[in-house]
Amino acid sequence: MKSVTQLVIVLNLLGCLVHSFTLKENDLQMYMRIRNICLSEIPIDVKLIETIDAGGPFPKDSDLKCFYQCMFERFGFFDKNGDISVENVRPFLAKEFEGTNDKVIYKCLAKAPTKCQSSYLMQKCMLYYMYHISEL
Repeated sequence: MKSVTQLVIVLNLLGCLVHSFTLKENDLQMYMRIRNICLSEIPIDVKLIETIDAGGPFPKDSDLKCFYQCMFERFGFFDKNGDISVENVRPFLAKEFEGTNDKVIYKCLAKAPTKCQSSYLMQKCMLYYMYHISEL
């Protein structure tokens, strides 16, 4: 399958949900479709998402937290109990995390009082390790 490089994806999750990853074209299409749905549902400025995706600061923002929850839900990252599932996230990690998939997932796996907070914390952690992968 054709690869697309230098794509920003929120893993998301994510998945995914990650920055500058090498993705298959169908993953890019899925990401863009889900991102557009979540942008239409959550009152958040697309420029904020683009700034974060480009490696910019990761602000504390309740709408941003819920945006990531929307992304995580649509990618199917939550299990039936509402927790982020390692098994559901694993297939969406990009090639750059190859060999460290489980390590980064478990390091970033977030349990918080709400799905918005869990999604936000995991996404923030995943983006951190994208730029600091040697720290894993």
